[in-house]
Amino acid sequence: MVWVFIVLLIFTGIFTYLQLPKREIPEINVNIASISTVYPGATPEEMERTVTNPIEEELLNVKGVDEVTSASTTGFGSITATLSGDADSNTVNSKIRQIVSDVSRGFPDEVQDPEVNTDLTTSSVASYHLLADSPEDLYRLREDIETWRSELTNITGVESLLVKGLPEQKVSVQLDNEQLQDNQIAPFQVIDAIRKEIAPSAIGTQQEEGQIYQLIFDKYSDIEELNELSVGTTPNGDPLTLQEVGSIDITNKDVNDLISVGDQSALSITVLAKEGVNISSLQEQITTKVEELESDLPSSITVDQFYTQSTIIEEVFSNLISSFSISLIAVVIIMVLGLPISSALLVALAIPISIIIGLIPLPYVGVDLNQISIIGMIIAIGILVDDAIVVNDNIQRRFQLGDGPLEGTIRGVREVGKSIITSTLMIIFSFFPLTFLSGSNGDFIRALPSVLIFTVLASTVMALTLIPTVQYARRKRRKKSTAKQGILGGLFNGLEKVYADTLLPKITKKPWLTSITGLIVCVLLALLVIKIPFEFFPAADRPEVTISVEYPQGTPIEETEEHLKYMEEFLRENDETITESAVYTGSGLPNIFSSGLQRSGENTGQVLVRVDRDKTDATSFIKEWEEPLREEFADAQVFLETIVSGPPPSP
Repeated sequence: MVWVFIVLLIFTGIFTYLQLPKREIPEINVNIASISTVYPGATPEEMERTVTNPIEEELLNVKGVDEVTSASTTGFGSITATLSGDADSNTVNSKIRQIVSDVSRGFPDEVQDPEVNTDLTTSSVASYHLLADSPEDLYRLREDIETWRSELTNITGVESLLVKGLPEQKVSVQLDNEQLQDNQIAPFQVIDAIRKEIAPSAIGTQQEEGQIYQLIFDKYSDIEELNELSVGTTPNGDPLTLQEVGSIDITNKDVNDLISVGDQSALSITVLAKEGVNISSLQEQITTKVEELESDLPSSITVDQFYTQSTIIEEVFSNLISSFSISLIAVVIIMVLGLPISSALLVALAIPISIIIGLIPLPYVGVDLNQISIIGMIIAIGILVDDAIVVNDNIQRRFQLGDGPLEGTIRGVREVGKSIITSTLMIIFSFFPLTFLSGSNGDFIRALPSVLIFTVLASTVMALTLIPTVQYARRKRRKKSTAKQGILGGLFNGLEKVYADTLLPKITKKPWLTSITGLIVCVLLALLVIKIPFEFFPAADRPEVTISVEYPQGTPIEETEEHLKYMEEFLRENDETITESAVYTGSGLPNIFSSGLQRSGENTGQVLVRVDRDKTDATSFIKEWEEPLREEFADAQVFLETIVSGPPPSP
């Protein structure tokens, strides 16, 4: 029965491993809504009085909003609303959007529409550049981009597509004054009809099957349909359409983003994934679909893969598995030195079995395979062998004392069983409080204690079932017990005698001196903490460095792009470790390197460089270039950062 039980658990663990989603870092649930508003030319005081305060006051009255913070600067205001932990995020976010829409109607005409961002948990799977010799060539790809959006979002697991570098379009209506006069229609009547059509008021929400839906009136989505929009009636009482009193044209708005890679202009397309998907499997489908879509693009357009999370996942897992293998081999070698080879191999077998079985509960607590959960396994390796070694040695001791196979096995387990269970519970309750950490940091770190707790529990089960079963079977086949030692068993026995016969008696004769000496040593060692550099999360071993730049307000986007291109050229000419670079002028990079711009406009942008990790690392690059760049570009604010091994920063 024991063998059937263990084999069943092993196969279940292997199946769980194959089904668990694999990603770079744990999924982070950020219960935050970010509202940003641009008011060109406004002073910070005017921005706060006119825009920030009215929105903030209304948000404080929303049930489910725990905290509201804001910042107002020249021409820009940002508000962050933190949701309470037990709030229904869909309902609260819907209310926030409705409030911002209602309040913004009272803003001055110069204020741009507030941007509400409540979708802060999506994971970027991949990012691509569409390259051409000029921006105009890229602007002609609007229909192709819509095809990409339709095809890629049809893939199961894809949430949406983020496109940067393609200007939004606007509908221009040229009214015919003669027609307006003939039909006795005032311009404001046409404007009011158009406004009601393109921005219909919300009429409430409806809940179906646990989902909250915003209810609005149907609206036209095609220019031909807009031509048929009723704007009034003729003097005879017949319906009057928009096309009868004016003409409609579609033109591009002012560009918000200018992207360049080398000497070519670029569009950025980033694929965002839904929660809980297997990133590696999803990337295979995306790659296949992108190759199909690429073949339909004009010959002057090339597609460059800028980023894929699956590549990072493969690298992270490769490094972590190497570390795991080295740790496992080191533990086995140490055990062989002190234990007989057969016992060492038996105890070592408990390590992978415990880890495999420990994977079984992970899907039920929302934990997947990522670098944090793998690190938890590595930490657990040294703990996993403790119970197995204790049970194995005590059973062998009972055999050497003359006990039979069954009696020696039962006594051996019974004598140490309570101690093993107690030590396991101590480890569990030491790490268990970490699972209750709240916020994004709690979501990030929760995988580590969860994996460690389940693998330690599994190791205890193995120590109390697998080890006794194997020892009983071996003893039953072999009637005589032969005392064997490890390679260094004699040395260890000698050290044991020196400690027991020489050192221990002297220590026990002077307990106060021993205690005080030990306390002093511990305090001196604890003081070394002041020499350890402190950082909340260390830099990840990644080649990307993001350079965020902000020029004075009023700088045109074309001028900002020239400055950023010069910065890129300056770096590439003076640093041979740079292997790749890209310039994002305007709103900056998509959220793939955890370094978005807090406030953006025509005067802002980011330069992304990748360094050769065989020659340097991102942290060294930042230390080398941060001050020189600030001196060379003194009229701009320049900040360099890299990716850290922690949760993404909140907006």
